Amino acid sequence: MADERQQDTRSRLTASRRRVLAAAALAPVLTGVPAGARALSPGPQDRALVEPVMTELADWADVGEALGRPGDMRRFMYHTGLPRRDLTVFSRGIRINPALVLGSHVSFVRYADHSTLLMGDAVVTECELQHFSDVLQEHGIMQTAIHKHLLAHEPDVWWVHLHAHGHDP
Repeated sequence: MADERQQDTRSRLTASRRRVLAAAALAPVLTGVPAGARALSPGPQDRALVEPVMTELADWADVGEALGRPGDMRRFMYHTGLPRRDLTVFSRGIRINPALVLGSHVSFVRYADHSTLLMGDAVVTECELQHFSDVLQEHGIMQTAIHKHLLAHEPDVWWVHLHAHGHDP
């Protein structure tokens, strides 16, 4: 009986994983983006480049508060690490140190036009992935990649690359 339940759970997770991967692969087609279009990065002929500006840690206090932890400055970039110390992940029977590969992080850059760029990488479990994706989309944060870093591991963990650009960091 336990084997049947375990097989059913794996079957549902595999189907869920396939739906997420199919949606990621089909997203450009479903949104009507023509093949070869560069919708996210117009060329210099379309828009002048805007230079990043130097900021200080104090400029990002509201962002640190919203993230629930302070960040640090790395050249002109505000960076916050968010390690997943709550996960116990095994790959081929070996426990993975969270500092090795289970680190989420986000970085922010301010530009001369007062806009802000967010880029980052989030580590989420298979069970968290759908809700996490929904919340990102609600807030206008794009997922530029969804993939795995480890060949075989339990529980299933996904790495989601993040990108957003706007006037409200």
